[in-house]
Amino acid sequence: MNGAQNGARRRGDPSRRERRRRPRFRHGHATDPNATLAALRSLCRNGRVVLMGSMEVDLPITYREMLINNWELMGHFMYSGADFRALIALVRSGQVPLDAIELEHHPLEALETAIDAAEKAEGLTCVTVCTS
Repeated sequence: MNGAQNGARRRGDPSRRERRRRPRFRHGHATDPNATLAALRSLCRNGRVVLMGSMEVDLPITYREMLINNWELMGHFMYSGADFRALIALVRSGQVPLDAIELEHHPLEALETAIDAAEKAEGLTCVTVCTS
């Protein structure tokens, strides 16, 4: 293999190159795009879908389908500061009861256990790590 081929192989090697550029956050747990596609395809013409979070799979929809239906697809990874403050105000006013949220507290010494619990958490479970 000559130098050019070797360089091309190295540059095209995703296991090496992608490792450096991978984000340090975990992706969402959605492994099937069908619920998101169903929501999108239930829209009327000129409809809008706003997605929060992330998926581990691609959303298989063509630009043509989006264009024909004049759909708008918006995505946000996290909430804005204003959204967070509005939620806190709703909780303080009593309009959003927190009784349904299951809290799981773990000491800092059990960090690995807390990470495992957070990964398996479903629904309204909140896993916290406390220093004391």
